[in-house]
Amino acid sequence: MRAELNATQVDLNRENLELAGGNGPAEADDATAWLSRAVMVVAHPDDEVLWLSSALAAVHKVIFCFNDYPAVPELGAGRTAAIAQYPLTTAQTLDVAESGSFDFADWSNPEPTRYGLQLRAPNSVRRTYEATFETLIHRLDPILSTAPVVLTHNPWGEYGHEDHVQVYRAVKALQSRYGFELWYSNYASNRSWPLMMMHLEGFDHRYRTLNTNATLAGALGRLYQQNRCWTWYKDYRWPETETLLRDGPIQTNVAVAGRGGNFPVQALRVDFRRPDGGKTRLRNIWARLGRRR
Repeated sequence: MRAELNATQVDLNRENLELAGGNGPAEADDATAWLSRAVMVVAHPDDEVLWLSSALAAVHKVIFCFNDYPAVPELGAGRTAAIAQYPLTTAQTLDVAESGSFDFADWSNPEPTRYGLQLRAPNSVRRTYEATFETLIHRLDPILSTAPVVLTHNPWGEYGHEDHVQVYRAVKALQSRYGFELWYSNYASNRSWPLMMMHLEGFDHRYRTLNTNATLAGALGRLYQQNRCWTWYKDYRWPETETLLRDGPIQTNVAVAGRGGNFPVQALRVDFRRPDGGKTRLRNIWARLGRRR
């Protein structure tokens, strides 16, 4: 596996770094130079390849926020093993333990907070989730203090994960402190759509559409699956392209109000509950990882 991954790393398939389209100029320099200065921050090992594979091989640094899941020790062990075999030397982990927040937000009527989302959860989970936000700020601060560009989760958490939203909030808080450019992925699902709609007003309408790196994505997907820490569909197929959206300050609303609020979305369909009340395949994955109702 390591030999396969190293070969993948060498053959980065440079067309993946070319723009596939866009809505106006996002940057004056070329895509390779732009990405080479970027730090990628994702919640869990496997998020980087699911939502940002187009940029993964080119960024300056990749940061995984979470490793251990206290309810299921083998998940953290699998992530540790996968990171030890990771082919890109740019990757490192903050080694923060997950709070167990998944599926505790009301996604039909989401309530954003400073630290992520309001949870309908036991007090212990809510307290841990809030405390985890402060831990993320503390550990990300020295890494992002000199970063010119940061790539991370979108404000609605891609398909709808409370940890993804929290990581975005932590990175956004540090952007206010240090002023780096902030870009995020364009994936959304039927579950996260209501939260995405809340952010249409704040989007500043600059984006880059890049080709996904199917070779690297497939190899890393197999690495995570072999270490039993892959948390997505085993038969998932990446789209040909994905778009990075620039997250601008709220005052940009006035300047772009006439553009109609459009931007490209990679739509995902997820269903965590069957009509008969049983668990779908993806929900079973997370149930196995310790989520209890």
